[in-house]
Amino acid sequence: MATAKGLCFALEIPLIGVPTLETMSRTALQFPGSHHRFLCPLIDARRMEVYTCIFDENLSVVRELDAVIVDEESFLPDLEKGPVLFFGDGMPKIRPLLEPHANAFFLEGIIPSSLFMAKTAFQKFKAGDFEDVAYAEPIYYKDFQPTTPRKKLL
Repeated sequence: MATAKGLCFALEIPLIGVPTLETMSRTALQFPGSHHRFLCPLIDARRMEVYTCIFDENLSVVRELDAVIVDEESFLPDLEKGPVLFFGDGMPKIRPLLEPHANAFFLEGIIPSSLFMAKTAFQKFKAGDFEDVAYAEPIYYKDFQPTTPRKKLL
């Protein structure tokens, strides 16, 4: 974000924010067999937690961004609504729990890629949906919580 802000400021060009989970979903749609009723990008948030939201096939948000502690019931309400495609680096955490469900589908190898940011960025550009270079910040769902190291270094 700092590099993008610096370049935009120096070159006097607009800054366009593109959500990572939307970019991942747009990437997933490029793969054969990825067209399901719902798309669920998952970013590993350590331990048994993922950052996620759910989009429909038109990339409209169905379930808002959330930090979800993964268990067998985390996505049951979504799976009851129809087929859900799960992908992203958080997907291996949920796959063993949800694989038996008939509406759960999984796609390997989806990571955030600038290749698939272009369409969203262009739509925002045409709409004049720009970030304020001075005040734009990344969206961190949870605050950083520093901890004390377990091992003494000295």
